[in-house]
Amino acid sequence: MKFFQSKPDAEPLGPLLRTAREARQLSLEEASRSSHLSLKEIEALENDTSLDFRYARIQAISYLRFLGLNPTEFKDSLPALPELRTSGHLLVVRGENPLWQAIESLLAMLAPMGKIALALVLLVALLGSWGMVRQLSRVRSVPWVSSTYNVLPDSNR
Repeated sequence: MKFFQSKPDAEPLGPLLRTAREARQLSLEEASRSSHLSLKEIEALENDTSLDFRYARIQAISYLRFLGLNPTEFKDSLPALPELRTSGHLLVVRGENPLWQAIESLLAMLAPMGKIALALVLLVALLGSWGMVRQLSRVRSVPWVSSTYNVLPDSNR
């Protein structure tokens, strides 16, 4: 079983890719330029090896599409998907760094506190608005409006 084969009875993908490229009469350099894959990546695909197992499947699918082949027909020959390692509910993308673990635990602790703080801010804003409306309703005349009426010329003088 070759590197790309996910099942033992599947035919190897490398020779299929090479024959499809040669059938289109493309050199490795032309295929590299047109498919936007590097020359090393194409050579690795056609030799049933991989430069980086994390990107091998997507590179193989891209190259199959470039060559005009349907990737679903070769799904048994494609490399397996890389497994995702999880730590609780978060993906382990930062490694096992103790600093990141401390930051994540702090964020997990602050999340409920953030909801409480948001509720308190909204409550204070609502009560403040209600208080201002209540105080303004007690004012019988608005000072900046009523001051212009007090400066009327006196006609009796």
